Amino acid sequence: MEDKEKTKTKCKCPFCEHELEMKCFEPVFCEPCGTKYTVCERCNQVYKAELKSCPKCGGGK
Repeated sequence: MEDKEKTKTKCKCPFCEHELEMKCFEPVFCEPCGTKYTVCERCNQVYKAELKSCPKCGGGK
């Protein structure tokens, strides 16, 4: 089984559609639009890192 820290996922920035490569549950910075994102541990939803919980399921970072 792979370590969470080494697993990467690809997603698109919801504002500028730039493809982001993220390590699981670590914040990433989208350079084209200047927004910092993270991935929810529960539902894998990408959301702004400034939020305290996931807007989809309420899970934490």
